[in-house]
Amino acid sequence: MFQISSFKNTKLYYKILNISYFFENLFKNKEKILDSFGINKGYIVLDYGCGTGRHLKYSSKLVGATGKVYALDINEASIEFVKKLVNRESLKNITSILLKDSLQLINNDSVDVIYALDMFHQVKNPNKFFKDLHRMIKKNGRLYLADGHQSRKITKQKIGQSNLWYIEEEYEDYIKCKPRKI
Repeated sequence: MFQISSFKNTKLYYKILNISYFFENLFKNKEKILDSFGINKGYIVLDYGCGTGRHLKYSSKLVGATGKVYALDINEASIEFVKKLVNRESLKNITSILLKDSLQLINNDSVDVIYALDMFHQVKNPNKFFKDLHRMIKKNGRLYLADGHQSRKITKQKIGQSNLWYIEEEYEDYIKCKPRKI
């Protein structure tokens, strides 16, 4: 699970976060990172730690009407933001999941692409995190993991300690991993 302060559990925090994303997106193309993930029409995608849903609209477009996007977060305020976004934009291929409800809502070996951006530094139990993702990912699927607010060295150590993922490629903004056969 994540380690979150009480302020991060408030709607005010998520409103401020959304405003900061707006200004960040003026200078940085948020869609560019998703384009590099190779998401195709018909894919099943998991946005793990989706926050306010800043990547969901474009993910929805990439997978198309035959695809599916799961928006998962530990925080109820995040999921409320996502539900409003889904309704406002009529994004019919997005399902929001509150982490405490259950990851079992996502079938084994069903997800083509998992991305976890700017959240991994908050994961308290990386081995459980990687095990959960490994259960859901297809054998040819990929995990795209951003370091968040920790060093790349620590991220790589945690991936290696899980014994469930190979680091396939490293990029400035993320690490591309493929699942090990177990």
